[in-house]
Amino acid sequence: KQAGYLNNLSRDQMKRQTLSIIKMPTEDLWVKASILQKRVVTSDIFWQEKKLVLTDEILAIGIPGTQACVEHIPLDEIERVDMVGHDLESTSGSPNPHPGPSR
Repeated sequence: KQAGYLNNLSRDQMKRQTLSIIKMPTEDLWVKASILQKRVVTSDIFWQEKKLVLTDEILAIGIPGTQACVEHIPLDEIERVDMVGHDLESTSGSPNPHPGPSR
């Protein structure tokens, strides 16, 4: 099965597309969708609301309230997904018993 909007793009081409071109999968392709908090690590650590959509082929990460897809991960590249807490200990860089998602 191919996600309709990805049919004609290689993975390299998909990575180079702009937000205005790559859109979230259409609802008919969704296996599950949810609004979640994603941990963002820059010079600070903060949590940002993201829309996650799971299809048969990808995990798409988008901006709630828009159709923009800011990241998509082919399911065959996901090794593990773990829960991360909002407590200061788990986001301060100290050892975390629940590390973030792996690719």
